[in-house]
Amino acid sequence: MMTSPLAPDRAPVGDIAAALTVLDTRLKSIGSGEAAGEDELRSRYLESFGPLGAAAVLDGACTLIYVYMQWLEDAYSSQDEDVMEHVVPWVLGTMKLMKVVDDEGIPTMAALLVAPVVGISPTLWRREHGPWRKEEMTALEVAMVLLGLRVNELTGDDDSAVRLITDLLDQFEADDEAGDEADDGA
Repeated sequence: MMTSPLAPDRAPVGDIAAALTVLDTRLKSIGSGEAAGEDELRSRYLESFGPLGAAAVLDGACTLIYVYMQWLEDAYSSQDEDVMEHVVPWVLGTMKLMKVVDDEGIPTMAALLVAPVVGISPTLWRREHGPWRKEEMTALEVAMVLLGLRVNELTGDDDSAVRLITDLLDQFEADDEAGDEADDGA
């Protein structure tokens, strides 16, 4: 069986830690209701990465979107419901109501939300259709945060979305260390 050139296993994961930091900061500010001054601090944080680092953070955000959509697809299908019916319209509808999200970024987010459900990497889909545009930056962050909020809501745990990712990273690190030990023993 031939795999798609846009298959998730071909995509770079990017800087998941930086994307997760942005997500965690946003989720905490939403939970506390205190977001004053955060936008400037977040902008300076992201600018500190430079162009290559910023691209890695965008890839990391796409990885988070991929993982959350996969998790949400499993959660909804276990209840005989469809993630495409419940999550995608909710995220896009919420984004349309937000004055900070440029309308031009919403169609791209629709594609990024659907991509994981149909077995396509959001990162590679975006690359296939051109470079990131400024109009999409806020929409990407908002989509990532809304998915994190939905994961937290479904689990009833305000830290579940972040923990889901950190647990996966810990698992990959443990698997990698086990693989290194097996290689050293051979």
